[in-house]
Amino acid sequence: MSQFLTYAATYPTPAEHTYGTNSCEFIIVHHTGTKHGTIKGVLDGLYRRADYASCHYCVDINGDIYKIGNDTDILWHAGVSEWGGRSDMNRYSIGIEVIGIDSFTDAQRVSVKKLVRGLMLKHKIQPERVLRHADVAPNRKTDVHINFILPLTKWTDWQNSLTNKAMLLDDTIRLLQSLWAKQNDEDKKAIGEMAKRLRDAQKALGEEVTQ
Repeated sequence: MSQFLTYAATYPTPAEHTYGTNSCEFIIVHHTGTKHGTIKGVLDGLYRRADYASCHYCVDINGDIYKIGNDTDILWHAGVSEWGGRSDMNRYSIGIEVIGIDSFTDAQRVSVKKLVRGLMLKHKIQPERVLRHADVAPNRKTDVHINFILPLTKWTDWQNSLTNKAMLLDDTIRLLQSLWAKQNDEDKKAIGEMAKRLRDAQKALGEEVTQ
């Protein structure tokens, strides 16, 4: 996955947020439309109070991922929304904006899937809780466009693809790698052993071994 680019270095706080803690039980995928055109325009727009919008991550056409807010921030991406008896899904979900409206790049598809898988692992989110904006606001929104999941044609198939066991091994190893530098020597030894076991599992499945 491409390195996170932290846009919040320019703007310390997204313009539209609610005080409190997001429970991070869902992930909601959006597309940006063409209102601001470029990645800079979209990102600047997320910090304009007049736009009444913000999100946690934004994925550019080249696959770069911009981290805008902390996962636990309550940001304004879902609007008037409901799912499973809950309203105001901003309080329970992480919002991902994909640059585009009905045309997307393979680089975006790869980056979004890896980002989503990483968030699923981090927050213990099940694939059926990875939703589209249209799922939680069906009378107002149609995003993310069905072209985003090509060659698949059903969102449920895309959700199911998130749990490919071989890919989850890769994602888990990469999560361990990200934790490595933050640990003491004893913990690093344990992390290294866990990564070795996962690589052995990849070999047993005949998958490419994560370096």
